Amino acid sequence: MTTIYLLAAAPGSGKTWVGRQVGGKFEYVENDAYIGQPYQNYLNAVATASRKGPKPVLAETPQSVSRILDPLTRLGFDVRPLFILESPDITSARYWQRENRPIPKQHLSLIKTYTERAISMGAPCGTSTEILRYLQQV
Repeated sequence: MTTIYLLAAAPGSGKTWVGRQVGGKFEYVENDAYIGQPYQNYLNAVATASRKGPKPVLAETPQSVSRILDPLTRLGFDVRPLFILESPDITSARYWQRENRPIPKQHLSLIKTYTERAISMGAPCGTSTEILRYLQQV
């Protein structure tokens, strides 16, 4: 099994952008491809990608770090969370650009939650550009 790098961030923070930028260096499992499906399908896809190796896997959190981190860790996977922390203004603008509507307030509250989680976990964190640079050096 290869390492799973888990991008945690509020919607509009740049998870998908980062995932698409790292190209062939990672096996990227994009959460958006599983919208509308049972959540277990996404978890299974991430686990399968890690088992087939040799590239490390890059996955995303669909708004909850523990919802993907905990089950994969219990199964014995090496999961390393990375937190994308953009300002509310940047996140709101990106969300509007993508969804053509204002970002829900609960999504913006995730920025604070993810900041606290990154600190408590001692996990790498930064803007989408900073996390991209981090992944390019893995």
